[in-house]
Amino acid sequence: MADHLFVYGTLRSDAGHPAADLLARRAAPVGFGRVRARLYDLGAYPAAVRSPEPEHRVRGIVYRLEPGLREVLLADLDRYEGAEYRREVATVTLESGESVSAWVYLYRRTPPPGRLIRSGDYLD
Repeated sequence: MADHLFVYGTLRSDAGHPAADLLARRAAPVGFGRVRARLYDLGAYPAAVRSPEPEHRVRGIVYRLEPGLREVLLADLDRYEGAEYRREVATVTLESGESVSAWVYLYRRTPPPGRLIRSGDYLD
């Protein structure tokens, strides 16, 4: 089981969304990183979809999950993300160049055309 969580949308501490407080109170931030995926704008929130292309990167924040809180926190986040997303383990490259395995919520559906966030950063 991964000891880290990668968030790229409303759960980012710098997104200013109330849901980010849930995570900030129960996990320790490690820093910014990138995961290989494409990012789409769904209006009120984004969606990441895995990509085989190395140039497709989504920027987000990595959190360290505490073993005693991990299962409860992930269950709460599963409910928050809902049926549109599935939680998977992905390799995240931190700004330091180090790689970690982290849980990430990926979009289950086909993203709408024309809604690609080319920078890979939801807050751009």
